[in-house]
Parts: sequence; C-alpha cells; structure tokens
Amino acid sequence: NRGLKWIWENTLAYEKKLDQHQFGLILGTAAEKNRGSGISANVLDIPVNNLEDASLLFSVPAENKNSGGFEYESRLASVFGRVNYNYAEKYLLTGVLRRDGSTNFGSNKKYGYFPSVSLGWNVSNEDFLLDNETINTFKIRGSWGINGNQDIPPFSYLPLVVTGANYTIGQNDNLVIGTLPGAIANPDLAWEETEQINFGFDSRLLRDITFSFDVFRKRTTGLLQVFEIPGFVGFPSGQANIGEMENRGFEVDLGITKDIAGVGVEFFGNIAYLENEVVYIAPDIDFLAGRRFGPPGIEISRTTVGNPIGHFYGYQTDGIFQNQAEVDAYVDSEGEPIQPNAAPGDFKFKDIDGDGDVDEDDRTSIGDPTPTWTYGTTLKINVGQFDVQVFGQGVFGNEVFKATRRFDLQQANLTSDALDRWTGEGTSTEYPRLVFNDPNRNFSRSSDFYVESGAYFRIKNFQIGYNLPENLRDKMNIQKARFYIGVNNLMTITAYSGLDPEIGDGFGVDTGIYPQARTFLFGANITY
Repeated sequence: NRGLKWIWENTLAYEKKLDQHQFGLILGTAAEKNRGSGISANVLDIPVNNLEDASLLFSVPAENKNSGGFEYESRLASVFGRVNYNYAEKYLLTGVLRRDGSTNFGSNKKYGYFPSVSLGWNVSNEDFLLDNETINTFKIRGSWGINGNQDIPPFSYLPLVVTGANYTIGQNDNLVIGTLPGAIANPDLAWEETEQINFGFDSRLLRDITFSFDVFRKRTTGLLQVFEIPGFVGFPSGQANIGEMENRGFEVDLGITKDIAGVGVEFFGNIAYLENEVVYIAPDIDFLAGRRFGPPGIEISRTTVGNPIGHFYGYQTDGIFQNQAEVDAYVDSEGEPIQPNAAPGDFKFKDIDGDGDVDEDDRTSIGDPTPTWTYGTTLKINVGQFDVQVFGQGVFGNEVFKATRRFDLQQANLTSDALDRWTGEGTSTEYPRLVFNDPNRNFSRSSDFYVESGAYFRIKNFQIGYNLPENLRDKMNIQKARFYIGVNNLMTITAYSGLDPEIGDGFGVDTGIYPQARTFLFGANITY
C-alpha cells in the first residue's frame, strides 16, 4: 500500500486600531489532496514450508489464488475570509465566509458556501456593572452559521464498475467474470449543510463561581444517506441527499473554586439536553432503512419523519400469555385468533393497526438510541500535600438494543436472565418460554423485548496523589514531584442488563462488544 496526502494553506492578516475601535481581517486559501493505491495477492497450499522458498509463482489450483487492488483520491479547495470588530471590549462582531469545493460531490454541486456571524456584548464592562463585587464578568453572545459535511466515500456520485456479477455462459457452462456499474450516477450529489443558531451567556460570580448557558437549534438539510434500490433494477444502493433533521436543546456549565479552612475544592459540572427529530425525507420515500442484525438481516432500526434519526423499529409486546384461556381470548372482531401459533409462555404482540393479525405492518418505534441528557462532573480536593480527583459522566433518556442473541440460532449460549424465563403460569411476565423452533417467533423478530434503558453514570477516573514537600524537593534538586494511584472505570451505575451500556458501535446496538476494562494505575510525575 502507498499513499500521499498534502495540505497547503496561506493566510493574510491585517489589524487596525482607531481609538476604541479595533478591526481585524483574515483572508486565506487552503488546498489538500489525498491519493493512494494498493495491491495484494495470496496463494494457498504452496509446496514449501519455509519463508525463503515461498513464492506467488507456484502452480496451484485456481481456487487457491486470489488477488486484488484498490485506489482512492480526494481533493478539497477552499477560500475563506474573516472580519473581526471590537469596540472598547464591550461590543464584539465576527463574520466568516467560506467557499469549499470537494471531489466527493457531483459535477453540478462540487462547491458549497458557508457563512457565519457572531455577536457579543461584555455587559460587565459597562459603567453600571464595572467593579461589581457580585457579578464579576457577564457576557451575552449569539451566533448563526452554516457548516458543510463531505464525509462520504470518494466517487460516490459515479457509477464505478465493480466485479462479482459472474455467470455461466456457453455449452460447457464456463464461469465468466462479470462487471457492472456499482451505483446509479448522481451528478447532483451535494454538500450536507447544517444551519445552527444559538444564544447564551458566560459569567463569573463572587470571584469563585463560573456559570454558562447556551440554547441552540441545529437544522441539517441534504442528509448524505445511502438509499435502497429494488433488486430488479440491477444496481446496488446509491448515495444521495435525502431528508432534513433538527436538533434542539440547551447546555449548562457550572464551576466552583473555593478554599474552605485550608481545603481547596474545585468542582466543574455540565449538562446538556437534546431533542432530535427527522422533519423531512422525500415526497416518495416513507422511511430510510437503518441497522440490520444477524444473518437473516432483520431490520431493527429506521429513520422516519417525526421520530429521532435511526430509532429502533419492531413489535411491541403486551406481556406473556400465562394460560390457554388468555391465548384463546386474544381474537379479532370475528373471533379469529390474532396469534394462531401462540401458546402459554409466549409473548402477546400488539396488533397496532387493528387488522386482526400480527404482521410487519404492526411494527413501530420502540426506542431511541440518542440520549436526551448527557452530563459530566469533575471534583478536585487538595488537603496539604494530598489531592483527590474524580471524573464521572453519564447519559439518560436513551435506549440500547441488546442484540447479544443470534436471531437465526435455536441453540446457543444465552445470558443469565434466561434462567428466569417462563416455565409455568405466574413464573415470569418478562422473559418468554424457551422452546425449539420458536413457533410464535418470540426471539426471531425485532421487538421491545430487546430494548432496554441505556442510562448510566460512570466514574471514569479516580485518582489520589501525593505532592512531595518543597524542602524535600530542594534537597533532591527537583522542581515538582507527584506520586499517585488511580483507577479508570471504577464504578458504573445502570439498570442495563448487558455487559456495558456505553457501547461503541455508534448505533445504540449492543452486539456483545467487549466491555471497557477497569484499569489500576500507579505512577509519578517528576520535573527536574
């Protein structure tokens, strides 16, 4: 494999101050290119057993040979400008305009224009708040701007030729290697744009307290999404600008630094609230397909208007049939069974559309992988030569899809909650019976059975340190010396029954990812 990436940036800055007016101007250009290629080959079962004699040239059956290669290239060209204005450190103005061009987009839409403007008012510099002992600093600010996103594979707008369309042709049924366009051409593929507006303030109170607040709204248009094409068209999925999404919320930051009877205390905390909603997809598209799980390719998430992006999708359960009488009572208006394959111990699935049976039309939103609340805290305490540091963070208001069970396997190791399964009337209202073939499909379809709260609070880092006294440092000719012991991932508070609620696949789906380890640290920081 070989590749080269270069970046070339140039800026011109100018500043001018006239009495209490201060102006600043920056103009610039930027360009980058990233290009590379690679080739690989392998031959299996060569007739030697040492590296010195190994070669790709040995004669072996064709099925034991394989080769391939790749090439990539992307380029970005930008021009930008920024204007700053400051009057007496009271009134602040910044304006930015960028023009970016990317080879990731179609010939009609390579360039995007991204403006932004921000305003600030240092209220504490006004005469009526100057030298105020309660409100030491207070700044009100607001901003508006548009950002661009080009994070897609290169050449996604082109129908690149791909291999693998093999077919047998001729009297001898010879297998011929076939090629075909890998996607439908989209010369109008364009930048994904996010428009954001926010207002807030920063303050310092009583010399020891800092407090900041922001409220924001972000609207993303032209979402870069892979759309599905019916198989009979003959093309794989393609890339397009589909849909609009909105994020609304606020953020709060609080900091306290205090010395109490010789004990130094520092506390910093932040919390953010977020509402995510898809507001538009396309006139002829009802949904965008999301995550699929398992060899059957069962759909477990979707993107639909009015719901969070990538929300979990499946059936809703309404308890477990405890006896045959409950099974027989679950019928439609004509007395026909809604779940004809059900038996005591099976899930009772909701007939959402009320048509008298449980089918794919009864699937609905069953969870949101995006947290509504995220928060974090840092606490530092200094007592004499000792210090204690604690950092914790967590989320609330999100769900995790616990996909640790293979949908396609009837016999497999299960998690320990299966020990509390239904084994008779009244034994369980949450975990159904276990039976070969699973005629009611309790486990072989996406449902809220797999969805759990992903809320947690985790102490990410805990550390105790000892700072060597000054007299000892002087004798040892060192400036600083701190010895410490610490623990990473000390403790997690959560109701999630899986291995780790802080899963790492990015879609809120727990496929049994190895949990984060608890790590013990011992060390020293010494400055000579």
